[in-house]
Amino acid sequence: MSKYSALFAKQAYIMVKSGSKSKRIAEINKNIASTGFHADESLSNRDILYLKNDKTKEIFISHRGTDSTGSKKTKTDIRQDLNFALGREAHDKATKKNVNRTNNLVKQAPKDYKISMSSHSLGNVAMMESLKKKKEVRRRVSEAHSYNGAMSPFTNNKVSKAVEKDLKAKVTHHRTKEDLVSINHNNSIGKVETHETKDLKKIKKVPEHLNK
Repeated sequence: MSKYSALFAKQAYIMVKSGSKSKRIAEINKNIASTGFHADESLSNRDILYLKNDKTKEIFISHRGTDSTGSKKTKTDIRQDLNFALGREAHDKATKKNVNRTNNLVKQAPKDYKISMSSHSLGNVAMMESLKKKKEVRRRVSEAHSYNGAMSPFTNNKVSKAVEKDLKAKVTHHRTKEDLVSINHNNSIGKVETHETKDLKKIKKVPEHLNK
């Protein structure tokens, strides 16, 4: 797996902080300076963080989880959470918007760049819907990692056998044993890795925000 997937999933939350977009992007770039990636201000928004490493020819798309800061995105996120809980995420307006945006980002990415994705909590919904519904996203994305990703028992995960096989090879859901949001990942598409909370500090690829 990409050693930066957890770090990038965490950075997406900075996009809902107060202050100018340039200031938020600068904070993210400071946090990830050692990775060789940089956040693209023109292609990132409050829901999706777009990171690029021109030296290694890699692109990383990170989907943010639920905003609980009380910002203007909080109400939209809560509505998404409710639709997800009812298994209606595929029909949610905000989710559809993020799926289409993800598809557009993938389509405009340089053809010789490797694309990876990560997400946390609610961000898993848009990430998985993108992979399930958009052929180009499935074709271009080489790996995807969710951290305590939201999954409802009512989610419709019916896909063709070919798509299921493809996603099982690319998607890994990381979750902590006690997490309730991701408890239904046994019904999800992809590999599931369950970690003991007490062992988080020993597992470098699982971030502290997994326990959020």
